[in-house]
Amino acid sequence: MTRVAGWRTVQFACNTAMGVQSVTTDLDGYTPKAVILEVIRGTVAGTNANHATLGLGISDGTTHRTFSARAEDNVTFSTDTGGRAWDGGIMEYVNAANNNAHSVADFDGFITDGMEIDWTNSNGSAWLANATFFYGDDLEADVSQLTSSASISGTVSKTGLSFAPNMLYGWSAERGYPSTASGHNHWRYTQGAAADNEGTIEQWGLSTQQRDNLFTGAGGRILRADSIMQDISLSGTGTPTFNQRVAVDSFDAAGYTLRTDGVAAAMTGIYLALYVGSNRRTAKTLDLETSVSGTGANKKFTTTSGGNDWEPQCAHLLGTDVPV
Repeated sequence: MTRVAGWRTVQFACNTAMGVQSVTTDLDGYTPKAVILEVIRGTVAGTNANHATLGLGISDGTTHRTFSARAEDNVTFSTDTGGRAWDGGIMEYVNAANNNAHSVADFDGFITDGMEIDWTNSNGSAWLANATFFYGDDLEADVSQLTSSASISGTVSKTGLSFAPNMLYGWSAERGYPSTASGHNHWRYTQGAAADNEGTIEQWGLSTQQRDNLFTGAGGRILRADSIMQDISLSGTGTPTFNQRVAVDSFDAAGYTLRTDGVAAAMTGIYLALYVGSNRRTAKTLDLETSVSGTGANKKFTTTSGGNDWEPQCAHLLGTDVPV
């Protein structure tokens, strides 16, 4: 069969010992072209676990980036936070109690219906992970690391791609992405997405922060519909304020352009650019109180674009309890 572009998510348990692990699902016999890998500390789906920890990795088969963030539970101060970052593998999962590596995986390569990763450090626990694969005949992907302009309204462009992207994911943490993995203080995590919806750029960005070694006024979050990433200030102990934000200024013939808004400061992020063929795509924020109908399993999101309803084949949802 011919599939223009497809994406599928599989949940699996990380290996408890070092070595190669195959992660597969039904991708119609295709070899994927990109993956987003997310790891949490829990071992049983739907069951609460101590500590707020998150590990994220992306790869296009050639370029890989990973970072993790942590906020330890039940410590003297309200926060004991930090994270790690690395440009050399698919996962650098931080210990909940300090900024040391807990579980580390290299990316071995894509295979039919999945990928192989090589755990070079394992903590012995079968943490749950989600892998979202992107595949298809027409799908194209690129993973890049970019630092935004330090000037308000200044732009930075990714160029040289062999395709014209029409979707973009972005992430950032406290630190850059060094070739030698390293730790840092503070939980700072931002993620967003943008889409070219029939010539209109739609985007959103969600950011959270938890300052290290403070008893009160240490955390905050923000959600915006005009940018793909934001940075929240860690100074002071009052209501957090945002620093710079990074918006997608344009999707280009061989890349994309990012614009700095808000505060004149640079921000380093990792990006997954995709061309998903002629498939429709959108990136929106939704108010659950007004955009969701029904209860329980009957909750329904509706999307209208260009005056015509269309049925999504994939949805990537993130939420917070603050309005846009």
